Amino acid sequence: MIGIPDVTGGLQAQRSRLDRALDALEEGAALLARDSPADWRGPARDAFDGARHTVRGHAVEARARVSDARANTDAAITTLAGRAG
Repeated sequence: MIGIPDVTGGLQAQRSRLDRALDALEEGAALLARDSPADWRGPARDAFDGARHTVRGHAVEARARVSDARANTDAAITTLAGRAG
């Protein structure tokens, strides 16, 4: 049988992975905040800007999902800690 400490340890490991994922998403968002290269003109610049806009939208959604998962993980850890006592 799996005990509360085992589950809590697994949840804490999951929390660490979620923190790293959120850090990576934030780093990616910072990279996307940069402007396209100044010497790019016309279709190349339009393609870069369009791709950046699309990826930004996905990054915002991913950050929200990771933040939600992290909050749920924290709640589960708190609940288990209360039961363990």
